[in-house]
Amino acid sequence: MSDAALTPPPSPEDESRSEQPAAPDPSGGSGDGSEVTTSTPGGRTFPDIRGQSGFATRRQLEAGGWSRSAIRHRLGERWHLVYPRVVAPHTRQVSGRERAIAAQLWAGHHAVLTGLAGLYVLGLDDDRTVRELHFLAPQAVHQRRHADALVHRTDRPLHAYRREGCLQVMHAARCLVDAARWDVRERDERIALTTAVLQQGLTKPLRVHHELRHTHRNDTVDVRDAVRAFERGAWSRPEAVLAEALGRSTVLPEVLLNAGLALPNGQRLPTPDAYVQEVALAIQVHSRKYHARNRDWQGTVEADLELTRHGIVVQQVTPRTLDEGAAGFVRAVEQSYQQLLGRPLPDIVVTPRTS
Repeated sequence: MSDAALTPPPSPEDESRSEQPAAPDPSGGSGDGSEVTTSTPGGRTFPDIRGQSGFATRRQLEAGGWSRSAIRHRLGERWHLVYPRVVAPHTRQVSGRERAIAAQLWAGHHAVLTGLAGLYVLGLDDDRTVRELHFLAPQAVHQRRHADALVHRTDRPLHAYRREGCLQVMHAARCLVDAARWDVRERDERIALTTAVLQQGLTKPLRVHHELRHTHRNDTVDVRDAVRAFERGAWSRPEAVLAEALGRSTVLPEVLLNAGLALPNGQRLPTPDAYVQEVALAIQVHSRKYHARNRDWQGTVEADLELTRHGIVVQQVTPRTLDEGAAGFVRAVEQSYQQLLGRPLPDIVVTPRTS
């Protein structure tokens, strides 16, 4: 992710440990905290308010003794407006987390950050670029936009799941659904984002289902499909596409995703991406980018060989094949299944994955 996006922070608190809204900032209001001052040329001071990354609003400047004419003068020399009424005591470009904080000051203390930017604040490990900062606000607040920051009105209750200084962020499920509506346009990218959010533990499928029930269906079908695929065991976008394609088959029995395989003596075998237990058929998505979580490419190939040595038939597919001709691949799997019916099966202990 570029510096123009939000810089991912340390890993977030486990959402499963606490689903409660964050406690209010002890400083009250927007989480400004107590005020410290820093010297500027000419003997004047620019208020350095904790939690605001060095920014101040015009109102805060005036409360600190700066006249409107003095503010205008400084804006022409050493300061600049990041957003309307939000002043930086320098002229350098503002990006990353600083920009989100400045946008929060512009949006107001009633607004809460959501969407892709909110996911990054919550700890999403991803390389997408945040192009817009979306905030939710009560109906009484005006819906507005300035540059890359937008305020959307909502009639649903707003509770900040996390506060970092004045920055307030929604819970990950709401951020995900809003990201699918406003930030991520392509179906594949929505599926990939949803899978990443769930796989990294930022939220749980049940929480996303709850959010989807309270959201317009527009632009959320892909999130719904990805959550269902994840619940079946998909751990990447190609696996989610594979699960969706195989799930439409009227020939195949239930296909298990990322099921555990072992020998009767307890020796574990490599985990296939998909497995048809009735005929001991493993389906592997081979991609250097998506596959083999924390295993190198050579290890992936060796895993297929090990499955074959123990009597499991392996059928391979690439993400590109799934993207361009998933239906044709499903027909090939159906043919393999029908050909393998009735063959002697290897003695394999299968443990379905639970979400």
